[in-house]
Amino acid sequence: MRPLIRSAGVLVASGALAFALSRGATAGAKKKSPAERDAEAFLESVSSLLQPVTAATQNVDWIASTDATPEHTAERVGADKVYASLVGSKAIIERTKGFLKNEKQLDDLTARQLHHLLLAAAENPGTIPDVVAKRVEAEARLENVLDTWTFCLQPRPGGGCLKPTTANGIDDALLKSRDLAERQREWIAAKDVGKALKPGLVELVGLRNQVAREMGYRSYFALKVADYGMTVEEMMKLLDDTLATSKPLFDGLHCWAKNSLAARYKRPVPRLIPAH
Repeated sequence: MRPLIRSAGVLVASGALAFALSRGATAGAKKKSPAERDAEAFLESVSSLLQPVTAATQNVDWIASTDATPEHTAERVGADKVYASLVGSKAIIERTKGFLKNEKQLDDLTARQLHHLLLAAAENPGTIPDVVAKRVEAEARLENVLDTWTFCLQPRPGGGCLKPTTANGIDDALLKSRDLAERQREWIAAKDVGKALKPGLVELVGLRNQVAREMGYRSYFALKVADYGMTVEEMMKLLDDTLATSKPLFDGLHCWAKNSLAARYKRPVPRLIPAH
């Protein structure tokens, strides 16, 4: 039930590494151009650097998420900054762009690896290290808020909580309870963390957009969409077409759901289904 705040840069880079490690089985027999051989050697070198750093970063991030102490959050920030400085280094960006200038001389697999590597760098461009560092710190702070949040069913007058609960407790109540008042309390408690997250999320949106624009993307959303090999316009058309195609099915399911829920809770059939 929790949103994902952190950047997917580590996962993007992992994809590029997986491509590089699979070369031997797919690229063997074909005679390679000098540009192709140079690009392969570069990718193998980058893979050997990124693999241990990626694994170590993911391990530190996992510990910080499951044991959200200030010390572990600080370790997360440090590890994420090291990863960002490596994958987004000016040397990697410049050499990757250089190889892609001769993309027609490269195998399709090699070109795709280079594009994925450039996407990972675009989330961590070494040309603006101060902004990248602020983005890393903002993500870690927000994750810590989310990981340490006390969900509260009954606030204490003047501050604090008389009846705390957990994310699992809320899930269990929403699964089993048939008391609408209780369900609404649980639902509100689940969303209350948004108040604490909102200021930091607003800051993070600005930082992520600034990072993406440094590498030529008009927004962070455009950068993430590019990982699918699509433009924003193509992605939005795909989503609009999907909604239009599935609308008859959705309308039928919505009608069935609202009538079933009205019968379950002995309420008039609503036009829109209340979230709780």
